[in-house]
Amino acid sequence: MNRLDFTTTDCEDLACHTGVTFIVDFLVIDDCTNIAQNLAGYTARMLIYDVTESTVIKSVSGTIATPATGVVSFEISATDTGALTVGMYSHFIELTISSRVYRIAFGNFEVSQ
Repeated sequence: MNRLDFTTTDCEDLACHTGVTFIVDFLVIDDCTNIAQNLAGYTARMLIYDVTESTVIKSVSGTIATPATGVVSFEISATDTGALTVGMYSHFIELTISSRVYRIAFGNFEVSQ
């Protein structure tokens, strides 16, 4: 499972195959204490952009099944990955609570055959 520090923005490169279900889980921690961040009240999303980061290609809502564990899961269906053109994209992962948006990760998102 990927670990993301809630207090800084981490670089996480991701890759998937077209036409295959893509699932990734992140453990969000407080780096100072190395303890899972309680995500009660937060929502999560992953934004996949074109390589210039000017157009959102796909917005994926995250699942926070048990907030106290600090785990966020993202899933893109095989149908949706099949609709992505093979190539390189960018992604951002954000947590939102009230009107505050925290960008906790960014990186490349590669789609291959």
